[in-house]
Amino acid sequence: MKPQDPTGRRAIDKKPFVIVIPPPNITGILHVGHALNNTIQDTYIRYHRMLGHESLWLPGTDHAGIATQTKIEKVMREEGLSRHDLGREKFLERVWEWKSIYGDIIIDQLRALGCSADWRRLRFTMDAKYSASVIECFVRLHEQGLIYRGKRIINWSPLAQSALSDEEVIHKVTEGKLYYFKYPIIGTKGKEPEYLTIATTRPETMLGDVAVAVNPNDPRYKHLIGKHLMLPLMDREIPIIGDDYVDQTFGTGCVKITPAHDPNDFEIGLRHNLPQINVMDTHAVINDLGGRFEGLDRFDARKKIVEELQLLGLVDKIESYTNSVGYSERGGEMIEPYLSDQWFVNMKPLAGPALKVVEDGLIQFHPERWVNTYRHWMTNIRDWCISRQLWWGHRIPAWYAEDGRIYVGRNEQEARAKALADGYEGKLLQDEDVLDTWFSSWLWPFATFGWPQNTLDLQEFYPTSLLSTGPDIIFFWVARMIMAGMEFMKGLPMKDGTLREKPEDIIPFRDVYFHNIIRDQQGRKMSKSLGNSPDPFDLIDKYGTDALRFTLLYLAPLGQDVRFGEESCEIGRNFANKLWNATRFVIMKRDEYESAAPNVQFESEDTELLNSEAEVSAERKQTAGVFTLRPATTLADKWMLSRANRAARDVRKAFDAYEINEVTKVLYDFIWKDYCDWYLEIVKIQPASTPLAVEILEGIMRMLHPIMPFLTEELWHALTGEAKNVLIGQDDYITPDTYKIDDAAEAEFAFVQRSVEAVRLLRSTLNYAPSKAIDLVIQLKIAEDLALLESARTIIERLARTASFSIERDGKEYSSKEYSSELLGGRGQVFVKLEARSEDERLKERTRLEKELERIASQLNAVTEKLGNESFVSKAPPAVITKEREKLTSYAVQLEKLTASLEELR
Repeated sequence: MKPQDPTGRRAIDKKPFVIVIPPPNITGILHVGHALNNTIQDTYIRYHRMLGHESLWLPGTDHAGIATQTKIEKVMREEGLSRHDLGREKFLERVWEWKSIYGDIIIDQLRALGCSADWRRLRFTMDAKYSASVIECFVRLHEQGLIYRGKRIINWSPLAQSALSDEEVIHKVTEGKLYYFKYPIIGTKGKEPEYLTIATTRPETMLGDVAVAVNPNDPRYKHLIGKHLMLPLMDREIPIIGDDYVDQTFGTGCVKITPAHDPNDFEIGLRHNLPQINVMDTHAVINDLGGRFEGLDRFDARKKIVEELQLLGLVDKIESYTNSVGYSERGGEMIEPYLSDQWFVNMKPLAGPALKVVEDGLIQFHPERWVNTYRHWMTNIRDWCISRQLWWGHRIPAWYAEDGRIYVGRNEQEARAKALADGYEGKLLQDEDVLDTWFSSWLWPFATFGWPQNTLDLQEFYPTSLLSTGPDIIFFWVARMIMAGMEFMKGLPMKDGTLREKPEDIIPFRDVYFHNIIRDQQGRKMSKSLGNSPDPFDLIDKYGTDALRFTLLYLAPLGQDVRFGEESCEIGRNFANKLWNATRFVIMKRDEYESAAPNVQFESEDTELLNSEAEVSAERKQTAGVFTLRPATTLADKWMLSRANRAARDVRKAFDAYEINEVTKVLYDFIWKDYCDWYLEIVKIQPASTPLAVEILEGIMRMLHPIMPFLTEELWHALTGEAKNVLIGQDDYITPDTYKIDDAAEAEFAFVQRSVEAVRLLRSTLNYAPSKAIDLVIQLKIAEDLALLESARTIIERLARTASFSIERDGKEYSSKEYSSELLGGRGQVFVKLEARSEDERLKERTRLEKELERIASQLNAVTEKLGNESFVSKAPPAVITKEREKLTSYAVQLEKLTASLEELR
């Protein structure tokens, strides 16, 4: 499935550029965040395709275990059914049926967004081949001792009846209570305290307390270490222990230890060999270990416990308390830290190599600041709970013997063979649980290419080039993919026969682009519950696909969240309209030029150039990637060609630095301001520039195509007349011709622009109609500027719409009663003759001059202060000092002229 170029225009560069799509959930519907991320990916794949790289964007979807099962069970509850009514096999049939109907909705939406993935390669994490990869991963890690089964504190969803990953838990700031309870000390004598007071936010867990911990350095309590307390309500003796974990400043400095219901308490319990008493069942209801509170829901138990302790006089006080509480992302209920038998991956041995390749720069993060977040997580990594109490997902490949022994295999036959080798011939039952969804998706960069088989695709396309994802899953997905790649890809043969031994051949991707988080105009993260997330397809219907794509990238500076509202799409729509109208105009001018060329000599026309037009066009078709081969003959043409190549250079630089927002800004400014607002106006004045305008526009289409594929395809065909089966994406991306970046021409034309803009400012201030011809005088200080503007006389006359126009050396005085003026920096001054003015018009002109005087005076003061700063003068480079002194002189001259004009007007 290697890409071919049917036009024969270029040879395919065999260097691959590969993206594997972050697989959306089959339950997903496209939202604005999806639109941004997939537009980024599509833009890069189209860009590299036009560079001639062997570009592959591999699409796929994730089975989304808990999200999908929750959705199906919700539908079934409305029918009065539960999954247990159907049984596992029938329930899974129903999920697959649902997936066949609804599972590819988001894929269809991505196609509508213009995503040019290789849809023939669509992958799904529950496909047979992919599932085999997941099972292989589990078996290998288990054989290495990195996967084990044990008791740990996990996030438990009482509603879903399953463990949850950290990513599936939403933490909310919650207003609650901090309860201070008094635990009686056993055997106190004399003046020793009779109680230790502990503080807790969860009274219901005290039923499972096995100790109270104090800091061994705390002078208030260290003498009590080793003594015992009587646990109220349960009449159970528990020890007072010393542990450095205890914060002396929180609460009373005494912490109740409940290893079965708190992850930190669990670790303390392991250090002190404490028992683990789980007082709740899986529904968060107090079990038989909770004594007389058995059968109460956790919140009812909390209320009852507090009431009984108050009756016993063991409640010291109750305070309002704000803390962060975890809630299930799917069900919305408060999660329960719960001690449970689960399967875990020992992550520390995997984390080291994955951290090193990022710190060594083999994997680049964009923006780089996320490296610190990644490092913090990797150096504090904890074991990963990978089992989920669900039916939809990859079933854990572990079989249990009747005597409790566990056999792991790729299938039941392999597990039974291991059991027989172990001397067990009895019944085997497979684990009912499935694997965490992330356990399948961490294999995505290589399992999608056929691993564990070393397929040709795996040899060709691994490592991938770019991962674009949100920073919120840097821990849950990005880090784990790097760990998986480093663990499973080492030692496999590459396409040249050498083994993957170097880290750069083993890593799953080379660049990670952390895209922005889309927020509403108030800065809130978009969500269904807030109703602040616009439907991308409503936006597409109203503004167009390309307008949405351009807007999202334009508003997305690297590393910053995006404030987005529907009206933001006006940016993209207005830009698309500008380009559409510009193309219509250029095609019209080209047709006029070509029909008039044999008979008419245009102003500033180069006859030799005109006669060689056919040769230039023919030669250009054989030349890849540049704007034009034709030489620039006028200042405006040199300026345009320089600006075009500068834009092409800056766009390529921004693309390669993963600054996609900068790409759009460069293109926007160049196309709108330089090409449309200036150069096309000049084409009206000097028609001989038409061929260059056509070729620059054709290059613009190619530069813009990765971002706005639909519009540029349509306009490119209209402009070039290419056959419909020839696509712009098969053409070459623009290569900047740095030899045609002409700083001198740009500086000269910038002064022409400044002169015209000064006239336009005066016309606007004087409220002159656009059709009104004016009498214009431009005074200049130096002969070079006089010659420059003289060469551009026709442009200035037409763009300024003059009745008379003179260019002269400065010196002659023009009365402010007869002329309004505008300074050209320190290089000269523009004068526009006034009509007879009313007192009101004279007042407006005086107000304008006063504001300009104030602005220039402020700038003069700032430069004066800077040059008066000894620290600045001693440290700044000589060139900077010289530039500041030139500013000082210029501002002083401008201030003098403005003052004189204002005084005369007064």
